[in-house]
Amino acid sequence: MKVLSSTESTEELPSIRDLASQRNISYATAWKALQVLKAQGVAVTRPGMKAARAGEDVKSASSRFAAVIKARIQEGVYRSGKPLPKIAYLTATEKVSSDTAGKSFRQLSREGLVHRQGRSWFVGSESRRAPGSGKISAGASTPVVLLQTFYLDDWQQAFESHQHSSFMVPLRNELAEHGIGMMPVVDPNLVSSTIGIPMQYRDVNQAIGDLGDRYRGTVTIAQNPTDRYFGTFLARICRAEKPVIYFDHRDDSPGIGRGKFGIDRWYYRLGFDHSACAELAIRSLAELGHRCVSVPGAGFVDWTRRRAALLVDHAARLAPGMRILVENKSSPLFAAAFGENKLTDFVRKLDSIRHETKAGRSEPGPSLGRLTALIPSVVSHLNDGASAIVALNDRLAAHLYLYIRALGLSIPRDVSIISFDNEPLSTLLPISTIDFGFARLGYLAAHLYVGDIPLRAGRTGELGGVPNLVNRGSLGPPPGKPRRVLG
Repeated sequence: MKVLSSTESTEELPSIRDLASQRNISYATAWKALQVLKAQGVAVTRPGMKAARAGEDVKSASSRFAAVIKARIQEGVYRSGKPLPKIAYLTATEKVSSDTAGKSFRQLSREGLVHRQGRSWFVGSESRRAPGSGKISAGASTPVVLLQTFYLDDWQQAFESHQHSSFMVPLRNELAEHGIGMMPVVDPNLVSSTIGIPMQYRDVNQAIGDLGDRYRGTVTIAQNPTDRYFGTFLARICRAEKPVIYFDHRDDSPGIGRGKFGIDRWYYRLGFDHSACAELAIRSLAELGHRCVSVPGAGFVDWTRRRAALLVDHAARLAPGMRILVENKSSPLFAAAFGENKLTDFVRKLDSIRHETKAGRSEPGPSLGRLTALIPSVVSHLNDGASAIVALNDRLAAHLYLYIRALGLSIPRDVSIISFDNEPLSTLLPISTIDFGFARLGYLAAHLYVGDIPLRAGRTGELGGVPNLVNRGSLGPPPGKPRRVLG
């Protein structure tokens, strides 16, 4: 990609990846900085070329500031139906005049992105919001977005499993705010993805035909984009000329955009940036001064191995002196971290180890040796100098948090813990975690179907969530002297 001025008087800049490397910042940070420059009219982009600096006279002050506000609306910073900051506040914080801010709002109003109520400006067009906003009638006129899955369980999991619900629940709720419902298209008799795509296309196509003008688009989850039928499925569904979103919740298919399937528009792949999430975890630990980090349970499945490999790669680039101690085999703890009541079972196991029955009653007993044998890889890493642990997801983090406490260590004074997912479980314990930005994607996806806020997905139709560190107190600097665990 290249950034050019509208007058073609340019100074070429390095690529986003090179800028990130030169400035020792993340790719996501460099990308967001470029978007701000574009919004301010300082830079403009053209596909297939590198970046360059634009002239100062590209746009008027009001047009540049309108582009800044528009970018924030498109990124979900300013939410639909919510008031925009007061003009007096913007003049003080954004260094623009009240006249410039007013002209910018009026320009955005003409574009249908904001509207005025009394003395305040609100995001969205008043005409876009359905009467009785937030309530969906069951009548034949209700607009509908289809949710296509392989199996009946996938429909249920879409709103129960954290991996899906953090995207699907904001999507559903925001659609409901605009009077749009969701309807599942699922065949409970499907037994394999091989027959799933052709049968599902038939079902989705029939549903689209039955809905007629009520059809607003389709969301598809739990798919395998490498399946030979998937591209055909997307191309056919896109013929209805309504948005089709593939939610790639595991980042299984980076780079599988419109060009992969020969689709010019309507198709979008939304997911998270796996590499940016791993980078944020390493950067957070490096900034605190950690030089030795434990990554237990990395050999469990493909995605755990991939996440661990990304952590190692980013540590080598961002903190060359940092040691990453990876448990490459499948950890029994990781297998035990999944499933109903597994955390409860683990608490009971810890409790039984910490207490020995004496004379028919339970009393504290000498049990450190049994505890160290429970998860020997973590103990080995701590004794090798690890001052922080990267848990590959929040469920594992909860087990590790309780285990570290049972060993008599303090978090974060002796050991820091950082995790991934930001699922509700991480709120029960003070575990710092990386949020993938799925809730924001769900909100933006809803407005793609509403049709009031353009989605900034680029030519490929791909858009990733921006990761965010949620620090709940399990992160701190390394101890002055590493604690050893004796068994």
